[in-house]
This record gives sequence, C-alpha cells and structure tokens, in this order.
Amino acid sequence: MRNQTIKVVALACSLFLLLGCGNYMSATENTHGPLNPPMVTSTPEPSGWIVATTPRNGAVDVNQKTNIAITFAQDMNPDSLNATSILVLDGKHGDSMIQSMFKFRYEKNERRLYLELPEDSGYGSSNGIDVIVSGNIENAQHQKMGADYQFGFSVK
Repeated sequence: MRNQTIKVVALACSLFLLLGCGNYMSATENTHGPLNPPMVTSTPEPSGWIVATTPRNGAVDVNQKTNIAITFAQDMNPDSLNATSILVLDGKHGDSMIQSMFKFRYEKNERRLYLELPEDSGYGSSNGIDVIVSGNIENAQHQKMGADYQFGFSVK
C-alpha cells in the first residue's frame, strides 16, 4: 500500500509540473517584474552562432540604462543586424516592440553587436525585457542563422 501511495504522489507532482505549476494567467495580464522576470526559455545557440549576451539570459536587477550586447562566433553581415532582425520587447507595456529606440552598432573586430539606449532613455523600473534574434541574420558569407534565438532579463 505504501508503494502505491508513493507512486500516486509522484504522478500527481509530475502532472502538476507539466501543467505549469498551476499558474494560469490571462493572455493580457502583464507578468513581468522584479520578482517575476520574463518567462523566456533560452533557445540553444543556433549552430553556435551566438556565444554570449549582455545582460545574460535570466539576469535580474539589471540597471534601467544597461545597453544590450550580442557576441557572435563568426564574422557577421552588419546589414542583417537591424531593428527588423533583432526585436526588443518591453514587458511592462504589453510586450510592445522597442528596438527602434536603440542605436545598432556592430564591431567587426569584436564580433559584437551593441544595442545602445539614448542617454535620456531607459527601460523603466520593474520591467521584463525579451530580445529575439531572428534566424534571418547572416554571417559575412551571407548564410542565414536559420533559427531564432531568444533571451531575456529583468530590470530593477
């Protein structure tokens, strides 16, 4: 009888975890904030193209004025790194796209793309930011990455 009870409890716990821990929310409810960072599942780096991000995926208490940086494993086509292929979503304002407020600057010698905020700008406090790098970005030989990459962080 004890073994059956343990199996039932284990099954119930597994189902609870599979169903998202019972956390059901309205599709329009804003869930981002300092205690609840954006729900981002970082996709694996497509074919090793992206080697690092700043802030790192899942970072919390990030300063409101922090610029975003994406480091690549290979030389990139700078023309493909723009506000159409790199999306920045503002969780505090209904996941609105805010990438147009950034200056995009690619440093070839570092293989790094910088998304720089204007000096008079910031994300706002208690915000969740998601960044989506489209699979349409290209390396220097004009080959597409092929799969999207996503990361996110929480602003204090």
